[in-house]
Amino acid sequence: MVTVSNAPLASIAITPTNATIAAQASLQYTATGSFSDASQMDLTTYVTWISSDTAIADVSNAPGSHGLAKGFVPGSVTVSAVRASVTGTTTLTVQ
Repeated sequence: MVTVSNAPLASIAITPTNATIAAQASLQYTATGSFSDASQMDLTTYVTWISSDTAIADVSNAPGSHGLAKGFVPGSVTVSAVRASVTGTTTLTVQ
């Protein structure tokens, strides 16, 4: 038996948190949604990934590579995972 919940999304957690990568390196992020009924779900392919500065690092929304970050030049960006009005954030540093 499958139970479907209509519980609203309460928060999004991004892992790994506060990561550091080298320029030209990649890092796979995961977004985990927590719902008001205390259930959790992997939302990596269901969120929109956003980098605060795509000249430093960008995060893919392409099918097959959702959440894959690539560093370009040294600096720090805020990485966001957004679903509806809920946003999770972390910092990515490129060395």
